[in-house]
Amino acid sequence: MLDSNIILGIRGNLGCEDYVHGILTQEWESWPCGTPIVYSSSATLNSGGSEQVMSLMTASQNSAGRETASTPVSIISPVDMRPLCGNHEVLPVSHFEIKKFDRLLEFVRDVGGISLVIEPQHGRKTAAKAVRQIDKLFKYSSMFYYNGWGKKHLNGDDDRYVCVMTLLDLPYCVPLFNMRRVNGIGLSFSGATIDASRGYGILHRIFRTDIIYSNYEDNVFVIDGVNVNAINPMHSDHYKELVKMAGQDLPVQAKKSASKKEMSMHGELRGYGKHGYLDSNQMEWKTTKQEWDQTVQAVNVEVQHVEMGGKLVTNFPPTPADEAPDDAPEETEPEQATENIDVTEFGSGTGTFTLTTSSDGLYIDSSNDNIIWPEDEEPFSFQNEEGN
Repeated sequence: MLDSNIILGIRGNLGCEDYVHGILTQEWESWPCGTPIVYSSSATLNSGGSEQVMSLMTASQNSAGRETASTPVSIISPVDMRPLCGNHEVLPVSHFEIKKFDRLLEFVRDVGGISLVIEPQHGRKTAAKAVRQIDKLFKYSSMFYYNGWGKKHLNGDDDRYVCVMTLLDLPYCVPLFNMRRVNGIGLSFSGATIDASRGYGILHRIFRTDIIYSNYEDNVFVIDGVNVNAINPMHSDHYKELVKMAGQDLPVQAKKSASKKEMSMHGELRGYGKHGYLDSNQMEWKTTKQEWDQTVQAVNVEVQHVEMGGKLVTNFPPTPADEAPDDAPEETEPEQATENIDVTEFGSGTGTFTLTTSSDGLYIDSSNDNIIWPEDEEPFSFQNEEGN
C-alpha cells in the first residue's frame, strides 16, 4: 500500500523521509505570503542560498498546481506546529462513510491529518460523491484546484487503482493571520495507480482536486478586509466528472521490450526549475535497459526541446561546477560533466526530442529527429503515455 511520504509527496519532491514545517514570509512563485510549507529536516536555513520546499495543499486559487519550488532560505520561517512527520495516518478503507465524518474531523484536529486509501470501485465512487456532502457540513466551500490527466493504465495484473482522500487541518493548508477565526480543513482528493506511485515517491495521479472548507471567511477568503480567494464550490460538471474518473476501470498495459535502433519521440515537455524535471502530469518519459518500465522515473536524463531550444537537466550528467545554479541539486553521479552542456535556458511546448548515448551518459543530439543508439550499447526504450 501507499505510505505517508508517497501520499504527501515528500519522498518524490524533497528526496527525504523526515521533514519540518515552516511558512513563507513573502510571496514566492505564486505562493502568497504566509503559505505553510515543509522542507527537509536536514536543511540549514542560516546558510544562505535556497532550499527545495513544498506545500501540502494548494495554498490559494492563484497557486493552483504549484506543489514545490526552490525557495530562498531568507523567506522561510520555521514554525512550531504539530509535526505531521510520523503522525500523519494512512488508513486503507473499503469506502467513505459520511456519518463518521465528525469522528474523522476530531482526529484531524488532534493529529493534523489523515489519508484514506480506497480501492474497491464502489468505494471510490462513494468517496467522490461524499465531496459534495462535506460541502453541507461547513459554511464555506471553495475548490482551489482541479485537474485530470487523461487516459492512464495499470502497470500489470498486480497493479491497482485507488482513490486517496487526504484531510489536513487548516493551518497546514492556507496562510493564517487571524488565529481566533480558524475552523476548517483542506481536502485533497486524488486517483492514483500504486506501482508508479511507489516508483516515483509521489502519487501517480489520474486526477486531483483540492478543496478548502471553512466556517469563517477570514484567512481563507478575506485577509484584513481584502478578498484573497473566491468562494467557489465545486461546479456540477466537475462533480460529475469526478465521480466518473473515480469509478473507472483502468486497463492493464503490458511492458514492451525495445526492438528498434531508432525511435521518434513526440510529447509535451515542461521545466520547473534550474535542475528540472519532466512533467509527469503531462507526459511521462521513462527509461530502463532493454524494456519500458512504468515504475522507473527518468531522473537521470538530460533532454533538449528541439523546436523551442530550451533545456531540462536532471541529476545526470551533473552541471559543471562553474555553471551550476545556486539551487542545483548536489551531485550524486559522476563528478565530471559533458563540457558542452549549458543549463541556462528552459523551454516549454511540444515537438521532437533527440537523445544519444555516450560514455558520459545520455545527452542531446539536435541534428537528428530520432533516438540513435550506438552499436556497442544495448538500447534504452522510450515511450509516451499512449505507448507510441
